[in-house]
Amino acid sequence: MYEVIESSQVEYQMLVLRDYASERYGSKRMEKLEKEFADCYQRFCTNPYFYQQCFQPKLEAKGYRRAVVQDFIIVYHVDEDRKTVTVAGAFHGRQNYTEYL
Repeated sequence: MYEVIESSQVEYQMLVLRDYASERYGSKRMEKLEKEFADCYQRFCTNPYFYQQCFQPKLEAKGYRRAVVQDFIIVYHVDEDRKTVTVAGAFHGRQNYTEYL
């Protein structure tokens, strides 16, 4: 089992994404999105290699992986020695998230 670590910056990014999605999609789809975020984080704990590596050479070289949840991307890194998953950022799929990592 892996421990998931989020910085306060990532917590803020998730809050902003949730606000954006809530305004844009409505409550029904937002409920589904919340469940998918929760499922994603649960999968980080049990099988963090489930999601693919980042395609961008800069991020791939650093070992970053990405989970796609509807229109959003969660970028993270697995530390096998410490059994941790560090969430590096949460972004809308249209953002160029490599600028921020």
